[in-house]
Amino acid sequence: MCGRTTSELTRDELARLLDVEEVDAPDLPLSWNVAPARPVYTLVSGTAGARRLTWARWGLVLPWSGGPASRPPIINARAETLTRKPAFRGLCRTGRVLLPVSGFYEWQRQPGPRRAGSRPFYFKRADGAPLALAGVVATWHDAEGRPLRTCAIVTTAANATMAPVHDRMPAFLEAADWDEWLAPQAMDDARLAQLLAPPAPDLLRATEVASTVNNPRNDGPQLVHAAPAGPATPTGPDQLSLLPEEEEA
Repeated sequence: MCGRTTSELTRDELARLLDVEEVDAPDLPLSWNVAPARPVYTLVSGTAGARRLTWARWGLVLPWSGGPASRPPIINARAETLTRKPAFRGLCRTGRVLLPVSGFYEWQRQPGPRRAGSRPFYFKRADGAPLALAGVVATWHDAEGRPLRTCAIVTTAANATMAPVHDRMPAFLEAADWDEWLAPQAMDDARLAQLLAPPAPDLLRATEVASTVNNPRNDGPQLVHAAPAGPATPTGPDQLSLLPEEEEA
């Protein structure tokens, strides 16, 4: 799964690095602890296929649902069921997006009670470039017709770098495949499986970080620094409910 990301680049820096031609997003605050329900950048297909940088709230709210308060929003969608689950079939055809992030976190479970001594790890590209996470987007409207644009991150099976920490990871695409993923047209299951397959192990670098990242109210570049050597820090009761739930649709 993917329950936390980082956003270490400004809107204009992202637009330059991603060869964006259209920008329709505010300059979101930099953050080293982006949690669900926060606004995140999304890369979509714009005018005549131009890349457009916009934004959505992380946590998918389906258009026919009762809204964000009716049930927990969907933060992750499994790549293996995108074209089979009714909730995602249409979104996988016309609602594909990319979420440009600097990196993401995952927690390694330790023996004992749930989350006891969980170790947080930070993952980023070995070359330091942004990660373009695969995602799907939907727009929900409230009773007054006001739109809420929301998104979920697509996950895939863990690669060799991620496997010691968790059995799932966010799917991300290389630049050569971005425009194909963003094009609003159907894609067969075989091609989807190729695009969303686990990446090569050498593309990611993992760093164990301090447990201060457990609480999404903590922020700052110090969160992605390597943790001091020592045993896992037990997760306190106040942090337990703030860790991302290990569920995905």
